[in-house]
Amino acid sequence: MYFLMRVWGNMGYVPREKQDKGVRAEHAFRAWLNEKGYSFIYLEQSTTTFPEKFHGTIKRPDFLIGLFRLGSIFVDVKGHRRYEDEHGSYFSLPADEAQQYRMLETFMGLPVWLAYVPEDEGLQVAYFFPASLVVNLPALAYNGRKFVKIHLGTVTFKRIALDRSGQLSSLCELV
Repeated sequence: MYFLMRVWGNMGYVPREKQDKGVRAEHAFRAWLNEKGYSFIYLEQSTTTFPEKFHGTIKRPDFLIGLFRLGSIFVDVKGHRRYEDEHGSYFSLPADEAQQYRMLETFMGLPVWLAYVPEDEGLQVAYFFPASLVVNLPALAYNGRKFVKIHLGTVTFKRIALDRSGQLSSLCELV
């Protein structure tokens, strides 16, 4: 049985193991940003760093990154694994989170990107998806909650190596 811990927002209880995967993915991503010399701000996740009126309405990403060609972007790093179904590989995202990212984009006027950094690839690669495209995917019910499947074969994404060769400027190709 998992030790359960409460997380902020309307996500309910999340197994400690899943929380740890997210933390490891964020650490790997932050280390890569530092190695590459990107300008960024890590957005600390405690409830006191975000207005109460936004709790449950807007999802807070992990990073604000300044890029020469794109300007500033929000990035939320996910430590989720890839799944497989009859249509191929996909990542999942709770449908309410997709809507909350959309609200953040509207309110702040900055794009939100999702960066999935799977442990089964050694935390060495990130799959980037613009949240504005994910919000339009159909939601499917699973265990009493709605999720969207982000299929690698049907959704626009960019795979970026988290090493010296990886460049966030390649996201320009998707916008």
